[in-house]
Amino acid sequence: MKRSPIKFPRRVRIHGGEFDASARAMHRSVRLAVPATIENVSVVTIERKQMSTKTTIKRIALVAVAAMGFGLLSVVPSQARIQADSLTLSATTASIVAGDTITASSPSVTLAFLTDSKTSESMTVTAYLMSAPATNTAIPLLYVSDTSNAIVATSAAAGVELSKGDSITTQIAHVSAKTTSPGTVSAKLNIGLSKDLGVTGTTLVGDYKVRVVASIGAGTGTAVSTAQDVTITVTKNPVTDTVATSATVVIGGLALPDSITSTTDEVVTASKTLKAANDSPSAVISVALKNANGSKVSAESYTAYITSGPGTLMSGASAGRITGGNTTAGTGRLISVKNGDGVGIYPDGTSGVTQIQILAFSGAVLATKSMTFVGSVDKIVATANKAVIKYGASTTNVVSFRAYDSANVEIKSSIGTVKLVSATAATISNAYTDCNATYSTTLYWTCDAAGVAAGSANLTVTTNTSSTVTTGKTSNAVSVRVGGMATELSDVIVAFDKATYAPGELAKITVTPVDVAGLILADESYTVFSKALVPDYAFGTGSDSFSAMLNANDGGVDKAGTVSGVATLKVYMPLSEGTVTVSYTTAAKVGSTAGAIARTITAVVSSASGSAAIEAANAAQASADAATDAANAAAESADAATAAAQDAAQAVADLATQVADLIASLKAQLTALTALVVKIQKKVKA
Repeated sequence: MKRSPIKFPRRVRIHGGEFDASARAMHRSVRLAVPATIENVSVVTIERKQMSTKTTIKRIALVAVAAMGFGLLSVVPSQARIQADSLTLSATTASIVAGDTITASSPSVTLAFLTDSKTSESMTVTAYLMSAPATNTAIPLLYVSDTSNAIVATSAAAGVELSKGDSITTQIAHVSAKTTSPGTVSAKLNIGLSKDLGVTGTTLVGDYKVRVVASIGAGTGTAVSTAQDVTITVTKNPVTDTVATSATVVIGGLALPDSITSTTDEVVTASKTLKAANDSPSAVISVALKNANGSKVSAESYTAYITSGPGTLMSGASAGRITGGNTTAGTGRLISVKNGDGVGIYPDGTSGVTQIQILAFSGAVLATKSMTFVGSVDKIVATANKAVIKYGASTTNVVSFRAYDSANVEIKSSIGTVKLVSATAATISNAYTDCNATYSTTLYWTCDAAGVAAGSANLTVTTNTSSTVTTGKTSNAVSVRVGGMATELSDVIVAFDKATYAPGELAKITVTPVDVAGLILADESYTVFSKALVPDYAFGTGSDSFSAMLNANDGGVDKAGTVSGVATLKVYMPLSEGTVTVSYTTAAKVGSTAGAIARTITAVVSSASGSAAIEAANAAQASADAATDAANAAAESADAATAAAQDAAQAVADLATQVADLIASLKAQLTALTALVVKIQKKVKA
């Protein structure tokens, strides 16, 4: 195999079929030229041009890189970089009340970063609303809470610097360094919700998701902090809540003020007769709605509802001046009332007790009020409130009475003309005198009476205005006595109201001045003791003071002011069991002309358990005594039986002796008889 005549230098590397044209054209060892055609020369020329262009571009790039490298080694940066920024939330959830843009419980975000002396460098904090309740229009805003070496402004460069509590009127806060010294910049911003750039917060309750993002504002660098999400829950504002949960509700007559300055209900009794057109109502209910916070509610209505009894309702803008217009009654028994208006109650021609409920818009019952519609007086029931009155003067509230209409409904107001009549004018002088016009919840209606002379008289209450009028209604007769006073005092009766009390039980001691006939005297202050009541046991805490009830005066003489002829002391019995004795000495002129009399009253203090124990012990002792008696009787019976047994044994022994003697005697007789028989036999044989 022949070698190729062409030899290549060792330093030339040929790759594949494409090698350098210069390598093909030269041979340093064998000096031969490679033939070339015109076509081959053209291709080689094009390749050379391409290689030249590529090499030039690479060289230019290399020079540029080198220049930049040398520049970094010899020149300071032209702009600072913001570094190590962080974004931190105070909490991922928070709550504020409706209507507020920011509260003490609002969440906050803190931005911190490092910067050099370039105060123009800044970062921005942006709050985005990610989700909210339907129909919401509020957006998140940022409020300056606290800063450290920072300026919070409305723009990146020359914005207005904000103070603590100020809000950003967009959603972006620009934070920059406050001094030219390098260091940490920090700003704490509260996150709020606003419908109008910080003035009014949203009233729409629900959850609002807010995302807070930090970014580079002015300068260079790349923000490395991550976005933070917080959920703000808007709750009902207890102050501005428009839902009524309670109310101040007052019923009264037409004198009730619209502003409800009093919370005390009036007792209202009104005529059942239909009103004339444009008349005012028989009673008015004033309502002040309140929310759960107790604040006044201004944006809700309420309902008035007659649940039972007669009457109709009508509402009006001014509670004290509601009128029926052209009607003679209200508009209905169940009405909706605008908040701030009052409710007028009108008769419907029937009598009875009317119950009216006031309900919130939600249906909750806020209050229940009542009043009474009545007809004219049909029945009067009288009682003697004071059984004894004094003579020579008028005594108040002597007779109490209650009045009823034909439906037996009690009349508590607007009773009309009622008179007191005495059957014995020489004793009690009243003859068709007016009774008191004010109703009392304890005494009802009352009449005064004037005593003239000692004795008793029957009193009646009537709607008749004179003796010649007989069509009215008259009460039952009650007896009232005109008693003596200090000059008729003859004795004093002191007594416990019971004979036996439990330990600590409330007891009453009555002091009753009487006349010579033992009759109670009229109400007065009487000198009845020369030595006050003195118990031998101390009464319990809360007992009336004897010295307070029986005031010491006139040189130490005790007096008792009486009510219905009697002075009453209330005392608590001792806790220990036993007999309590109270001693006293009457005044010199009481009970005896010879002088003062020393007396005592007693009561027993005994508990049910103590009595039961004593009875049980007595029963046990009785049983023991009975058992002892039975044992003694049994012993005596045993002794008697023993003696009888001994006597029987002795009798048996005596009988045995007698039998033995008889047997011995009989035996001797038999022996003698046998001997006689033998003797006879012998003689016979002979």
